[in-house]
Amino acid sequence: MAQNIRVQKTFEALFALEDIREIFRGTLPTGLSETEEQEFQKKVLDLKEIINELESGKGNPKVTRLAGNLPIRDREESFINIQPIQAAGRLTVEARKALIAYGDGYSTCDSCKKPFRLDKITKPGIADFLR
Repeated sequence: MAQNIRVQKTFEALFALEDIREIFRGTLPTGLSETEEQEFQKKVLDLKEIINELESGKGNPKVTRLAGNLPIRDREESFINIQPIQAAGRLTVEARKALIAYGDGYSTCDSCKKPFRLDKITKPGIADFLR
């Protein structure tokens, strides 16, 4: 069970970091307001609690569903995938990091030029990433 709670807490930590990131996205570049600073400090405390549970392998799941009724998908972390075709489509660590940085609802094609293909985008460096 310790492994499963650690997987669970890893997801919760990732979600907590996204909540912290959202505070920065909603504020001015000049810094956090007093209210935003308080919210930031609370979220950091929550994250520290999650990290403590992750380290100890103890705790209870706090987030089990997303966007209403969408369950956390932990198959890759919690099970062995014996379907070789399915495993070939798995995202790499770098691809998941790119999703965190660029999967924000904005177009990655702010500076697109012909031929308007994702593998030709140089700003941001998607072409380099794909290589």
